[in-house]
Amino acid sequence: MKSLLIHANMSLIAFVDILLVGLVAPLVTYFFDDIIQKGMIFEFWGNYLTKNPKWILKPLGGCMKCTNVWIAIFMLFFYYFIPSIFIILGVVSLANFIQTKLWT
Repeated sequence: MKSLLIHANMSLIAFVDILLVGLVAPLVTYFFDDIIQKGMIFEFWGNYLTKNPKWILKPLGGCMKCTNVWIAIFMLFFYYFIPSIFIILGVVSLANFIQTKLWT
């Protein structure tokens, strides 16, 4: 009986991990898309992507669906190995989303 409770607890922890990474990754992707636009800090990267529309550039910011996969992988890495980076990116991305999508 005790092993069943431990298994249920581990499943809940795994669910919360997946939920956190799954919610933060799209926010970071949206934030990344925002900062490569004209007039933003990484505008040069956005210009590079639009001038060189090769398939290899899609995961590097040329396609947000393609980029989101890689950002999710990086966020999973940060979540387990460098949690402070995960928290900083999550907070900044959430603040950016609230300011640009919900307050305008």
